[in-house]
Amino acid sequence: MVHLDETAIHANFTMRSYNDDGEPISNATRRGDMAALQDLAAEVM
Repeated sequence: MVHLDETAIHANFTMRSYNDDGEPISNATRRGDMAALQDLAAEVM
């Protein structure tokens, strides 16, 4: 989703909160993995 309501135009993306087993993604992944995913998404965009 693109935000136009702030000084800098930017976009946010969302992802599933739970894995296929119903476990919260925050419990199923390491913080470093989530940071790497964020970096990868930024490179792609």
